[in-house]
Amino acid sequence: MSNEILSDLLLEYDQKKRKAELDLEKRKQELYEKVPRLQEIEDSLNTFAITTTKNILNGNTTSFNELTSKVENLKKEKEKIEINFLDGLNIKNEKQFINWMESRNRNLKDRNMYEALEGILNYKLVKVLLNLSEIKPYQNWSELSENQKNELAKNITKFSINILGTNSFDKAQVCTGGIPLDEIDTKTMQSKKENGLYITGEMIDVDGDCGGYNLEWAWTTGMIAGNSIS
Repeated sequence: MSNEILSDLLLEYDQKKRKAELDLEKRKQELYEKVPRLQEIEDSLNTFAITTTKNILNGNTTSFNELTSKVENLKKEKEKIEINFLDGLNIKNEKQFINWMESRNRNLKDRNMYEALEGILNYKLVKVLLNLSEIKPYQNWSELSENQKNELAKNITKFSINILGTNSFDKAQVCTGGIPLDEIDTKTMQSKKENGLYITGEMIDVDGDCGGYNLEWAWTTGMIAGNSIS
């Protein structure tokens, strides 16, 4: 991809990003949309910590403290979120899950519950959901009581969790905020305000979802800057 094409894409991204920015009054809804992105660990479920770097140039980026304050307000209000872990499979309710498992069990007769759900859900999350439903991992679907089936269906399609806060900085996945793109020559990544200053990666007001996008952004901008300097 040429630097010119990348430059156009970056500018287009920046324009769309600015149009899509929410004011602080809408941050609550934004949190509801972000929280389902969970990181499963052995004994609990933690949302990805969100950190921000204050944009000292124009002051229009929500700081980490402000975002944390919003989460704390939700905690005081005893807010809960409800998650359907199988929404992506178009399983919308408990009855649909039970029908899906009945069919799956017919096709995978020798699979226990851990094996039947592993690969569909994160293996650590499977352990949590089975434990909450009082189901042993080695049990087969056909061995479960109606109460166990219903409890598992509820936990998978209507999982309820309290908003307790954010993780610490050392758990952060990506930083938001930084130098605006319109202050950078995206063909070279050089600052428009200071000759010889090149800005790349998370120093720029660009961030993406977890999954390698931010790493790729850092590598690409770094490559452009490096080629420009050389």
